[in-house]
Amino acid sequence: MAVDKDLLGKIFGEASSGSTPEERARTSDRKFVRSQDHLALANIDATGHRLSAWEAYQSFGLDKLEEALEYGSAILVTAPREPAESIRKSREERGLGINDIARTIEVDEKQIANAEDPKKTNPIAVLERIAMALGLDERQLSFRPAADNEDRLGVRLRKLKDSNPAFTPSTVMAFDEAAWVTQKQLLLSQWTEQPIDLKSLGFEADSRYGDKSYPAWQYGYDLAHTTRKNLGFGVDEPITNLREMVESTLKVPLVLLSLPKQLAGATIAVGPARGIAVNVNGPNSNEWVRRATIAHELGHLLWDPDEKLESLIVDTFDEMEEQPPQLRHDYVEARANAFAIELLAPKDYAVELFRSKPDQESGIREVMEHFGVSFTSAKFQIWNALERSIPLESFSVSDVEPTDDWKGRESFTADFFRPKQVPLSRRGRFAWYVVRAMKQNLISDDSAASFLGCSKDELKENTNQILELY
Repeated sequence: MAVDKDLLGKIFGEASSGSTPEERARTSDRKFVRSQDHLALANIDATGHRLSAWEAYQSFGLDKLEEALEYGSAILVTAPREPAESIRKSREERGLGINDIARTIEVDEKQIANAEDPKKTNPIAVLERIAMALGLDERQLSFRPAADNEDRLGVRLRKLKDSNPAFTPSTVMAFDEAAWVTQKQLLLSQWTEQPIDLKSLGFEADSRYGDKSYPAWQYGYDLAHTTRKNLGFGVDEPITNLREMVESTLKVPLVLLSLPKQLAGATIAVGPARGIAVNVNGPNSNEWVRRATIAHELGHLLWDPDEKLESLIVDTFDEMEEQPPQLRHDYVEARANAFAIELLAPKDYAVELFRSKPDQESGIREVMEHFGVSFTSAKFQIWNALERSIPLESFSVSDVEPTDDWKGRESFTADFFRPKQVPLSRRGRFAWYVVRAMKQNLISDDSAASFLGCSKDELKENTNQILELY
């Protein structure tokens, strides 16, 4: 529907250009400001969270921007108990106490209690920090209740918390933040560049998990072959930088988390948004083990239907490495394990490499170095490819560490990231998208600093370094 040009000029300023609201919002230099309950045009004395015209339009729509211009401010609250109700409900769904939230985001417990009181008006900055910690869309606070997909994630996290000792309140909130980062990164990537459609690359959920005649692990191999073909890798060709392939080629968010050592990684699904979370602790400190973790989660992300993901699949190292995929009874994990090992080290050429060396140890090490896989992955792949004709316990190597070139290619740059106070989960390519969106005037510096958890001055000092790192 055509929109009056005079109205667009009034809302976005005459300096903006284009014939549609989207074009005018993208080219507008106007700023809006929001509080818990209201949206207004920003001025020099305005307090609250400043938003770019694009952010305000995308978050609240043209009618609310027109209302803000017409009456001086627009009322954002659309339900009498919001945002208190969404915050309280989301916290309780996860089995978290007020003290858990307060400790994580480093605010007083009274501020959390006030945020859950519909009679209280709170600083928008505090509300947004709470929302991010709970995996909620901070843009929609007051304006819309928490979405169904956010509720489903909360229920799944509570189930895991009640059944797994590793799921402390801090673990629950780490995965919540990973869900928020995943959604935000995908949104910013859509705003700043041509998005990737995984279906157009040949990746679409596959519900086949097999039976006795064609088991799940065999489907995992098949899907790995399809993936390598879709991405242009030959059967003898190593994926020299899996991290870069995931983040740049497929544009899948890869979120770093500091978790209990037994947890390896997770696949996150929140509505249409999917991402991978990787633990930086424990065995994942070895780059080859971490490649296996990422490949395993990629198998879930690319190929598992939504009902198998259950909003969140969390994998432990015991589940991933204690036995080969052919002996796994969990067909979802058997397929993901088989996918991971065949994606990284296709068995036919792996056997060729193994046999090209004079002894088992040098043969296994050759497979590890060529394909960039851990000792566990290499020995299981060779053992199965040779139809288990060699005793599994006979495989050994004296050196399980990656070579320097593999370390250099697959290392994360989180240790060099500045500002230092930016949480681990928000370092990396997420930060690059935030800064890029700010430079394109699609988000304000208020939003960029909020997303990265630092001050605007610190962001300004480190903007160029963040762009150069990624």
